Amino acid sequence: MSWNPLKKKALSKQASFPVPPSDSDNDFEKQLQKLKRLDESSKKLYRDFKRCTECLADLAKNEQKLTSNLSASHLCHYDEKLRTLAEDYFSIAKAMDQNTNELILVSQKAVLDPVKKYNNIFVALNTSLKKRDQLSQECQKCQIRLEKQQEKEKTGPNIVKLNQLKKQFEHAQEEASEHTTQLASEIPQFYDSRLDYFNPCLEAFVRCQVENCGRTTHLFSELAKDAPTVPTIKTDTQLQQKLAEIKALSIVAD
Repeated sequence: MSWNPLKKKALSKQASFPVPPSDSDNDFEKQLQKLKRLDESSKKLYRDFKRCTECLADLAKNEQKLTSNLSASHLCHYDEKLRTLAEDYFSIAKAMDQNTNELILVSQKAVLDPVKKYNNIFVALNTSLKKRDQLSQECQKCQIRLEKQQEKEKTGPNIVKLNQLKKQFEHAQEEASEHTTQLASEIPQFYDSRLDYFNPCLEAFVRCQVENCGRTTHLFSELAKDAPTVPTIKTDTQLQQKLAEIKALSIVAD
């Protein structure tokens, strides 16, 4: 499993040389926690949206299957009115399937593809955060070597070595500080840009949903315009009466 600095365990590690200073380092850790939550939310959004498009496709497919089977069933074979209704419903299901495919295509281009690209950015961020950890560890190693050298006898060769280790330590500190400062500056910028990135994606999907729902409403309105309007209570009463008549038959009696 690859190392992920955004995971809780990695975030809990304290750098041996906290640069910038401790108050800034605390702010930096808070930014990492926010970044971790953003990473999780973005990945969850992708999974949920992908599942949503799959469910839409399944619904359209199953509705076509339902109406096709209904049109071909013996239930409609001897009743022209019911058969006509079932065939019209099947035609609508096919049209709805086309509309659903368009909605899924828009979802792919407007939401899934952009979110997938956004999620890939966290791979690069993890690499940068891993580098920060490595630079901090290198600082610690340089300091340990420097402290050991300081304990040695002050001979000429040892003093030369000591100066070399001081320069190495200063260079390691500077490199770690520059990298952490850059991260501390750019991570908030990345986090603050999230709404500007996601809002257009979701707005495009909502507009497409509105259009798709409008088409669906129009299709079913055309199907139902010639059907008599029957109050729900009356319909329920009629069904209960028919069910009672069926249950009264001797062949289905308890």
